[in-house]
Amino acid sequence: DLVGIDLKVKKDGISYLPELLGENYNQHKYVVYSSFMGPALVTNDGWKLRYFASKEIFQLYYLPNDYKEENNLIAENEVKAEELTRILTEECNGDLNN
Repeated sequence: DLVGIDLKVKKDGISYLPELLGENYNQHKYVVYSSFMGPALVTNDGWKLRYFASKEIFQLYYLPNDYKEENNLIAENEVKAEELTRILTEECNGDLNN
């Protein structure tokens, strides 16, 4: 965006040029990534859902209060866990084992 080049292939990223210029900008609602343990989703309001592929389990953390990920909140937040599990599964095209 800074140099005005149009990309031939559509990307899912959002330019942070407006942020650099002190303007309002759009943000993703969440980020999905994968590691050797399996995929995870982090929302921009602080929730993190992780899937441990080898154990076939999910864990849910609220990072603003637990950045070390020591307190799995999945049992106390079933609705949030179901919502994030649905999103993560969709983003992984139904294959959480990558």
